[in-house]
Amino acid sequence: MVLKLLKHLAPNRIKGNLYMGFEESYLTGEALGALGMIYGIFNINPKRFKVYPDFENKVFKGDIIFKGHIYLGVVIIYCLKFYFNENIKRIIKKFI
Repeated sequence: MVLKLLKHLAPNRIKGNLYMGFEESYLTGEALGALGMIYGIFNINPKRFKVYPDFENKVFKGDIIFKGHIYLGVVIIYCLKFYFNENIKRIIKKFI
């Protein structure tokens, strides 16, 4: 249910360039791995959205354009389904 809501909220098109790097090279690699999963989940075209890693310098800049639609009714329906789900209510009662 949460993934369906996230897919609805995700933009239809993402276009741009992202230059990223962390002080530690392994963190840059982990971030690239996470971005790779996001590419697959949200069906991002790698020809339109390019990531340029910098394993030696700390940098985060880019030009990114998002396009899409968000229908408020669909978001409200998903939120209501989530709120009235019995399993979610049990989990909330455990922690409150």
